[in-house]
Amino acid sequence: MPLTIMSSIIRLFSKTNKYVIIYFCLIAVEKNMHSFHIIIRAFFNICLLKIGPQDLPKSNVFMMLTLIAYIIINTISELLSYHIAQSFLLALIHVGILVFLISSLLYINQYPQRITQTITALVGADILLNLLALPIGFWLIQAEQYGFDMGLPSILLLFLSAWTVTIYAHILSNALDVHFFVAIIIVFIYVMVTFSILTRFFPIPT
Repeated sequence: MPLTIMSSIIRLFSKTNKYVIIYFCLIAVEKNMHSFHIIIRAFFNICLLKIGPQDLPKSNVFMMLTLIAYIIINTISELLSYHIAQSFLLALIHVGILVFLISSLLYINQYPQRITQTITALVGADILLNLLALPIGFWLIQAEQYGFDMGLPSILLLFLSAWTVTIYAHILSNALDVHFFVAIIIVFIYVMVTFSILTRFFPIPT
């Protein structure tokens, strides 16, 4: 009899313990989903020019996770034009150029404490923009391949490119404490330098 009671207690504890573990796992998932929602909303608000890089958390871990996500998304987007190995290498070089140029720019202007948030903001916004550009780019390639009208996807990509420059200028004007139009000039220089380096190693497919 005592053994039966003891085994029943053990089984009850085992089930209870299992439910407790499941409960805490669900809480952890819910908290992570809530944090993920907050992060996405912050990047979305940056893209709408509502907040700046200073409103993001100053976290090296957060920045590294954002950079990893950017490399993955950028690799996928480059698959429209290059092979997987080339796409991955292109994404790595792109990230390296961005981190080096933005860090150097902030160091020169004596704002090294803003590097983490600025890079996080630029990369996070670029992730959302790349996700928008992916279907449009695929649409454009299919239109060119099958002889469909390329007008609308071309206009959409042009608008997205212009809005990307606007977002970058918004982020850099906040990070560098410069006028918005000065930031636009900086963005154009950054784009030209990045483009010239990337096309040197990866010529545009014809």
